[in-house]
Amino acid sequence: MSKHKNQLLREYITEAIRVTIQQVDTSGEVVGGYSKQLDVSDDDADEVQWFLDKYGRSPIEYRKSSTGKQAQSDSQKKLRKTSPDPSETSAREVISDLVALDPSGSFTVDELFGVIKPWKQAGFDALRRVQISSQRTGKSFPFFAYRDVDVGSKVPFPPDPSSATTDFLLNTRVRIGRNDTGSGELLLALLTGGVAGGPVGDLTIGEKNWEVKDARSSGAIRLGGVASDAFKKYIRDNFNSKMLPRGGDVSVLLSDLTRKEFYRTLDPGPLKDLIDAATAQAAGADELAGFVLLTGEQFEFYPVTSVRFSDVAKDGRLHVLFTAQNS
Repeated sequence: MSKHKNQLLREYITEAIRVTIQQVDTSGEVVGGYSKQLDVSDDDADEVQWFLDKYGRSPIEYRKSSTGKQAQSDSQKKLRKTSPDPSETSAREVISDLVALDPSGSFTVDELFGVIKPWKQAGFDALRRVQISSQRTGKSFPFFAYRDVDVGSKVPFPPDPSSATTDFLLNTRVRIGRNDTGSGELLLALLTGGVAGGPVGDLTIGEKNWEVKDARSSGAIRLGGVASDAFKKYIRDNFNSKMLPRGGDVSVLLSDLTRKEFYRTLDPGPLKDLIDAATAQAAGADELAGFVLLTGEQFEFYPVTSVRFSDVAKDGRLHVLFTAQNS
C-alpha cells in the first residue's frame, strides 16, 4: 500500500475497527482464528490491507503449477473445490516476491513452500501478511535465520518487518492432520525451516523432532497423551505398596499425584525416585530431540532430561516443569 493510501486510511477511518478472522476446516468447523481491534497505525494499516485483500476471495485451491494438461477428472475437480490447501502457483508467486525482498539469500522458493504447505490457507494468509508489511517497511522477515538450532539454543522474536507481523505469526493456529497446532509453532517454523505434521513432535527441524510448549504462564506445562500414558504405565509396572507410608495400591498413589503439594513435600526415597524415573520415561516416550519453550520474548530449546515432575491433572495428563523453571 502506498504512503498516500496509508494517509487516507488515517484520515477517513476515524472509528475503531474490529477485525475477526475465523479459520475453518473442510467440514466447516471453526478450528482457529482471532479477533483484534485496530487503531489504523502504520502496523494496523498493514492488517487492514491484508484483510481487504483477503475479503471476498474464495479459499485458495491446491493444484500443480504445470499447464497444458488434459481436463481433470470429476474426482480431481471435486478435490480442488473442497481442499483448503494453498495453490502451488499462488503460493510460489508470493514466496518469490519474499525471496526478492530478502537480501540475505537464506532460503529458496522450494524451501519456504515446503515449510508453509502443511499450514494450508492459514499459511498462505500469513505469507501475504509478511509480504504486505515488508513492502511497506522495506524490511524483510528473517526466514530460516536459525537453521542450526539444538539443545541450549535461543531464538528471539524478530522485530522485522514489524512487531505486529510477528504477533500475527505467533498467534496463527490451525489443525494439521489430527492435531491442533499451538501458539508460536508457525513463527518458529518460518525462523528455523521446521516442517509441521511429522509423525513425532510438533516440528521437524533438520533431522530432529521438537515439541513446542507455551511457557508464558507461570504454571506447569502439560505433556501429550502418549507421554502421560507412558508415565502411568511406568508407575503401575514398578510400584511397590511399601513405598507409601500408609500402604495402599497404585490407585492411591495416582490419586495423590493429582495434588500439587504431594511431590513438593515428598522426602527423598524410593517413592520419589519412582516418580522421577516415570517422568523421565514419559519425556522420552516420543523420541524427541527435546522441547521448545515459548516465552515472552523468545523460543528456548531444552533437552528431554530437563523435565521435572509437577503433578497429574484430573484428566490424567502429566504436568511438568523444566529445570530452568524450578524454584
